[in-house]
Amino acid sequence: MRGWNTPGLVLVLGLGVMGVGCKRSSETKPTPATVVQALDAGLVAKGDAVPRGDLRRDFHFTVGVYHFAAPGKDAEVAARKLLAAAEVPVRMEAGLRDASAPVDKLSVEWARPPVSAFAPPSLDTLRFRGKTLSDAEKESLQKAPAVTVLTFSGPARDALRGYRLARAVVAALEKAAPGAILDDETRETLPRSEWGARAVHEGAWLPVHEHIVIDVYQDGELLRLVTLGMAKFGLPDVSVNQVSRHDSAAMGTLVNLVCQTLLERGSLPRPGELDVSVAGLTNDAARAKLEKDLVEVPGTGTLRLNTAEPHEGDAQNRLMEIAFPGRADELQQRQSKVLGDILGAKDSIVGAKHDEKLLAASARARAKLLALKPRFAKKMPDLERLMVKGPFVTSSGGNEWMWIEVVRWNGTKLEGILQNDPFEVPGLKKGARVSVEESSIFDYIYSHADGGVEGNETSKLLEAAQPR
Repeated sequence: MRGWNTPGLVLVLGLGVMGVGCKRSSETKPTPATVVQALDAGLVAKGDAVPRGDLRRDFHFTVGVYHFAAPGKDAEVAARKLLAAAEVPVRMEAGLRDASAPVDKLSVEWARPPVSAFAPPSLDTLRFRGKTLSDAEKESLQKAPAVTVLTFSGPARDALRGYRLARAVVAALEKAAPGAILDDETRETLPRSEWGARAVHEGAWLPVHEHIVIDVYQDGELLRLVTLGMAKFGLPDVSVNQVSRHDSAAMGTLVNLVCQTLLERGSLPRPGELDVSVAGLTNDAARAKLEKDLVEVPGTGTLRLNTAEPHEGDAQNRLMEIAFPGRADELQQRQSKVLGDILGAKDSIVGAKHDEKLLAASARARAKLLALKPRFAKKMPDLERLMVKGPFVTSSGGNEWMWIEVVRWNGTKLEGILQNDPFEVPGLKKGARVSVEESSIFDYIYSHADGGVEGNETSKLLEAAQPR
């Protein structure tokens, strides 16, 4: 019986924010934001560089088909015909092969264990890992009377062939004896329609983002991203640590780019270095998906890849980390720069006069923010995000107002990560750790766990006041 812990999943979406540079017309001067020391400095990458050369190894992955009714004797005929046509041997001893032992040819282990020995995911797990199942399918899954377990193994050269064959065989089996399909590597449970919809056609590779998942969860005060599913292709999984919520969507795009590049190339040209670019991908579907996620024309870059120790709940697979070597207190600055260089970045500034209407909206925002203080004073809640707009002194003596992702609320100070590149504040960069007094906050954005968003009233006024 398999066992794994599912880390708390976080749905984090990229949020377009605007840096607003201006001078307050009132005589009251806000307390300017200041740079602070790094948080969670001990979590900066410390692994060794991944050795150069071929990264591909023998593959080994399992798929379970939970049948909603006991399958008849002929239910597996179509699936077995596909295996026979591909000249793939079938063993009826699933689970007995040593997964670490080398294999010289593609093979399949086929078993019908008791459901108790390969229990279906719980309803709670399916909230995250079975989102495309209907409620009725989730309920039926809990009462499935039978399960067929298929384990595919083979040498690295047969990884794509083996995976494509697995998709076809499992689809045929489920069609003959309907139910739900568990990809044990990604821990997703899918209906047949979703299983069949994911592109596995012959040709140049496949879009890997459709066949892996990226877990995003809070690790300390910031986020960790880690893939599940690369073992199906005989490749290591990929992680990145200490990511701001604001950058998590872009970082997920970068992780997908890395995984697609690894699938298509399979090796590192130099120790710990991988050259990446969206335009350089071979698979059209993968390139189109990544381009859709971008806001500007992407560029090229070289990433540092370190070996990494798996965390609890990670895949039982080799793991490497996208690292950003350098000082701990500048980690998020380096992350932001790499994301901008490779994926493209866009920021803007709006000059504004703080008239009575705008100042009144700001006062309302500050009052609403302070009402939230008890919620954030102890720690940042999982699945939520708080952004505040604070003042930074410009070279001309005015204020440039920029967004800060809050990671800590200590007394009257809010500490966090700067989310804009300054236009008029020399020496300060996006990703810097900064602190601002709550009395100086001009606006806020509170993203709820359910996807709802509140705040940002002043930005709407500023945008409405701009010439068309």
